This record gives sequence, C-alpha cells and structure tokens, in this order.
Amino acid sequence: MLSRFVLSSAVMSTLIISSCSPAKSVTRKVVNQKYYDLSFSPVTITRKIVGYTEITVVPIDAQSLNKEMYDASKRDGNYAKEINSIMEALNERISHAGKQQKIYLQGKINAFEYLSKLEKQGKISSGLALLLKRKINEERSGYDGTEFESLADTEIFTNDSYNPYKSSDKYFSVFHLTFENKGTEVEKINLKEFQILSNEEQLYPLTSDYFESMLRYNAETVKNAYRMNMPAELILTPGQKVIKYLAVPAINSENTKLQVQFIRDKNVVNFDYSVARKEIDKNYTLEDYTLDYRGEGNEFTYKTFYIVSYKDNVSYALKDPKLFVSNEKKSLPASIYAIGINTDNSEIVYAAEENFKFATTENNKKQINFRRIRKDKETNKY
Repeated sequence: MLSRFVLSSAVMSTLIISSCSPAKSVTRKVVNQKYYDLSFSPVTITRKIVGYTEITVVPIDAQSLNKEMYDASKRDGNYAKEINSIMEALNERISHAGKQQKIYLQGKINAFEYLSKLEKQGKISSGLALLLKRKINEERSGYDGTEFESLADTEIFTNDSYNPYKSSDKYFSVFHLTFENKGTEVEKINLKEFQILSNEEQLYPLTSDYFESMLRYNAETVKNAYRMNMPAELILTPGQKVIKYLAVPAINSENTKLQVQFIRDKNVVNFDYSVARKEIDKNYTLEDYTLDYRGEGNEFTYKTFYIVSYKDNVSYALKDPKLFVSNEKKSLPASIYAIGINTDNSEIVYAAEENFKFATTENNKKQINFRRIRKDKETNKY
C-alpha cells in the first residue's frame, strides 16, 4: 500500500488561445503542472516501544492537516478572534480616516455583520464566510482559477492559516503517531528519543519551542502546535490512547529509504519505509468565464467581492469577477457567493447562486443576481 506525502510546488506553463464569436471572445488556456508525490510502503507500522506501550507511525501529507487545524481553531474560538481582530482594525482605521474612506470602511463592517448573520442562519458555512471576509479585508488577494490551489481536486476547506507545519509556502515532513498504553503503569515518552533517517541524512523532530519562536506573531497557530505536536515529554496513563505528530524539515525526495527510530538507553526500535517518488505531469484546458452583475444596483455603484465553491472540491476567493474553469470543473456543481459595498453610503448587496454548472451557462457568462440588504429599522442591524 502507498500513502501520499509531501507535494511539491507546481511548475506552470500556459498557452493562450482566443476564439471569437459575435457574442463573446473566449480565451482558453492550456496549463501544465509538474509536481511529485512521495509514497511510502508500508503505509502503517506498529511496534512496542517501552513496557506495554505501542506506537503506530504513519507518514502523512502535512497539507492534509489544514482542515483539522482549522476545525481545532474554530473549537478554540480562533476564527472568532481573527474576525474580531479584523473588525478592531477596521474600527481603528475609521477613527483616523477621511469622510469618504469612513463610509467605505463602515460598508466593510456592515458586510462582516451580514455574513455573520448568514452563518448563524446556516445559509453559508463558516469556512466560506471566512474566505469572503478575508477577501473583503485583503482586497488584492484571490485567484483567477489557473493557480495550483484552484486547480486542485481535493475537498476544501483547506485553509492553511492555522497549520504550524507550513513555513514560507512549503510544508514540513510530518508523521502521525498513535500511542497506546496497554499496561497498568504510567509511561513517559520523550521527544528526544526519536530521530528520522532519510538514507544517510539524520533529522530530529521539531520542538514546540521551535514553533513558538517561528510563529511568534501568530498566537493561534502556536496554540495548534502545542495542541498537535509531540511534546518534550508525553505522559500516558494506563489504558490511554493519544495521537500526536512529529515534524522534520522536508525530506529529500530523491532518497529511497526512510527510518523512524525510537531510542531509549541502548535499545532501538526501527520503523522502516521504502520511499517512491512519482513524477506527475498534468495538463488542464481552461476557458474564461465572466460573472455578470444583475439585480439591484450595478458594478459601478458597488465594489464587489466573490468566492467560488465547487461541490466536494476546492473553494477560493476570486481576484476579479471573472475566472478560468477547467474542463473537469465545468460539469461539477458550483456556487458563487458575493457581496458588494456602496462606497457612497455604506449600503451592501448580496448574491448567492448555488448548485449550477458552468457548462450550462450561455456565452461563458454567469449571471449573479444581487439584492440590496437593508437594516432592521428597530434594531438598526442586518
């Protein structure tokens, strides 16, 4: 059996083809991505390490932890803290802004307030609302559909903001460890008792102190490191089963052997893996689509922000009200969520076009029907 591991950055080349018709000039792109998968055999190894304690080791793709880290952050209230932090920053900017800028910033706050209401009502998921709120806050962010992230075929929500095992756009090599104390006495396992050998290269697990230092400006991600990472000393009570993670700098993808070692005194327990590198060269054919503002207001009055979500696939914020869609994604159910801010009076408009397919649109245009959102007269809230 094989297990996917670290994924390289994509190498992308693009061929642009335009086709003209009376209705619309359609731009097509052929995007080539070259990357590799590392697979491990066997996938899982279980050994007795000390006393009656067993450990199971599984090499994993650190990117696969994005959702788990995000969910953990939600449980800790980190999502709310992030949004509150953005709101505080917006209010601080308002206090120093000129008249016109104050109106626009108040519109952003109104948009946040309305999206939070939709979350509570279950009309938009917290993950998608977060994407849209981040786009509103960081206007220059987003994708156009040709990037590696937007072409991926894995289910989102894969936001990596709370994953401590990513640094400078690259992921560490990570191992999923399951400890189970099957004895009747307390067992103590130390992080320094582990080491990893990749051929002749010897690596030592990164400590929680390392993550605290590296991520000192992101307290919520540091919290996830302390939650997930193998501590300096793990204490297992009788019958206890615990999951932790070991991380090391990314292993050399050319090495064919990997060994996780547990060393206590003069005793060594080895977890031996064979490593295979598979080069993947994949082509995507894409067409450009335009999101056509309809309904109340217009694109000149409202500054708009969009996200696209494919069912059981990726979701991402758009740079502009247009995107490239691959042939594979044309037939997937998709949804567009959008919000607009009136720069003259702080009013907002909202649109949700759900469960459509780009393949069924005419002239590569998808109509997005906005409606003006009004505050409750009594509460003055959305």
